[in-house]
Amino acid sequence: MEPIGQRLRQARERLGLTQAEVERATHIRIHHLAAIERSDWDALPSPVQARGFLRNYAEFLGVNAEAILIDYAGLIGNRRPRSRPETAGVPSLSRRPRWLSQDLLVTTAIALAVLATLVWGGSHLMASMRQQTQADLNGSVGLTIPTSAVTPSPTTALDTGPNPTSAPVLVPTGSIASPTVTPTLAGAGAVSIRLEFDKRAWIRVLVDGSEKYIGRPGPGDNLDFQAEKTIELITGNGAGVHVFLNGQDLGRLGDLGQDVDRIYTVTGAQTPTPTPSPVPTITPRISSTSTPSATPIAPGG
Repeated sequence: MEPIGQRLRQARERLGLTQAEVERATHIRIHHLAAIERSDWDALPSPVQARGFLRNYAEFLGVNAEAILIDYAGLIGNRRPRSRPETAGVPSLSRRPRWLSQDLLVTTAIALAVLATLVWGGSHLMASMRQQTQADLNGSVGLTIPTSAVTPSPTTALDTGPNPTSAPVLVPTGSIASPTVTPTLAGAGAVSIRLEFDKRAWIRVLVDGSEKYIGRPGPGDNLDFQAEKTIELITGNGAGVHVFLNGQDLGRLGDLGQDVDRIYTVTGAQTPTPTPSPVPTITPRISSTSTPSATPIAPGG
């Protein structure tokens, strides 16, 4: 059987091609073509590249590439690698594994940098969230209403009239931040109102002319009052108070921060008429009358 290189050289010469022309067409360097044609396999970079050169060269020349590769596989399987003259007697240097390529190292470095950035950003985000949560908790604790019995305001005095127990009693419902406050009233009157609070608001309540409650209920608190004739409600934040008169929803008293004064009777809600202040009248001062002078009498008159 003719050597592989001889068969490829003869096929090239039959086509009338030079090695330079083959190099331009196949992009196989001319010194590699020369090594293949003289069957000098040690001059090629590696067996893998040699197989690639042989396939491209054979297909370009129209030679059976599979037969060439089979012959080459049998050839390198039966031969022992010989040391190259220039490296004989010199210990071979350990080559870096192919998986430790430069691209892999760069990709790994980029991935580690991105991971470190994510970890750093996540830690800062978690710290910020913890600080915000702690601040919210501190704010909530500052507004917490104790669940123990609420001490009435100094201005909230028990009624000394016929119903001494008609003063509202604050009863917590178990909510810590804004417990529902439900005053209990003795007897049933003709006028009944229920106050539900969406926002904290200062209020003052007069039942039949007597002051029954003054304070600052918060969101979620409820107050109920009953009277025989009138219930007067005064607040400094109309948007925070929702009023129900005898079970009828009258809506909020007013706008945010609006001062409102309402009187509730059996017929509905009324706004008290302001009493005009007396205008002082100026009494004109009486001017003193000058004393007429005596008229002189002419002599001999």
